Amino acid sequence: SGCEVCVLADVQPFRGIRYNPDRSDDLSRLICPPYDVISSDLQRRLHESSPHNAIRLELGLDTPDDSEESNRYTRAAALLNEWLDGGVVTSYYTSMGGAETYLYQNHPIITELYRRHHAGELNFVGTVASIAGSDNTDRDRNCRAAAALVQWALKADAAVLTKYGGGVPHADLAETARLLEAAGIRTSVMVSDVSRDRRVESALLFNFPELNAIVYGGGNDTRWQVPPAGRVIAATPAVGELLAGVRELGAMNVAGVTNQQGASRLRAVVY
Repeated sequence: SGCEVCVLADVQPFRGIRYNPDRSDDLSRLICPPYDVISSDLQRRLHESSPHNAIRLELGLDTPDDSEESNRYTRAAALLNEWLDGGVVTSYYTSMGGAETYLYQNHPIITELYRRHHAGELNFVGTVASIAGSDNTDRDRNCRAAAALVQWALKADAAVLTKYGGGVPHADLAETARLLEAAGIRTSVMVSDVSRDRRVESALLFNFPELNAIVYGGGNDTRWQVPPAGRVIAATPAVGELLAGVRELGAMNVAGVTNQQGASRLRAVVY
């Protein structure tokens, strides 16, 4: 009999991009059909409906001055980068309160530990996922369960704790870290301060004297005064005007700075 070889598709998740509801227009003016069913008339009307309609990325308009260096494709690339900077569509900033599927399944720190495991630099024994408790009773139970799994199921010598969101998750992270250190497991945490005063939240939630390391990526407490831009290169006049008027830049407005899963190598520092 013959031999039949079956090849399965390799399906990988990717991080979705959503419009920022605080900065965008009515969603009905922003979406468009697939490019291959859009007529010339509909293409024009979609462009006119909003400067942020997805048609500008999917099926931009040609101009008489188009060249190899400047055309609808290069304009789409520039426009997408501007949107991803946090002005129109959400960036890593939403990971403070959001939960992107991509960063759950492709956690940057877990990926790095896995790489170092295969390189023989350390023995990566596994992960534990937990949720923030809705009250102190749930919090105590959840944190003790997570710490026990690390100690007895994984038999780990060290642990790295990360989280999504601020406030309540901070408290769970702190208590779990305290329990792990009390059990003799060297622990570090990756955090970002969501408060704006660098006092209250930091004093209450980042006072971890037992920990081996606290990795701080910056947050609402870090802001920079920036001079007016002498020249702005933007895909549309509206975006150019917006960028030219920026006078203060917060760390949470820089894509990737406040991500608490290690998705960026950026860090907020005031010199």
